[in-house]
Amino acid sequence: MNKILQGLGDSGMNSFLVPLKFNKWMYRHRAAEVLIKTGFYSTAFAGEYLLYNLANQLGETIANTIFGPDNE
Repeated sequence: MNKILQGLGDSGMNSFLVPLKFNKWMYRHRAAEVLIKTGFYSTAFAGEYLLYNLANQLGETIANTIFGPDNE
């Protein structure tokens, strides 16, 4: 994964800017890097899950408004 992200960074495609000092610190402290990345990806996944549920509820609400409630 690091090789892929490094390749993307070298090509100029960065997800977000990280100061060099912080990047070097994370490289030296691998356990902290794992904790930070785990927290970041967990938060991103939770946000995506919540957005998916919100979009699903919004779609159901719009469909029920247009076509009426589903009474099966």
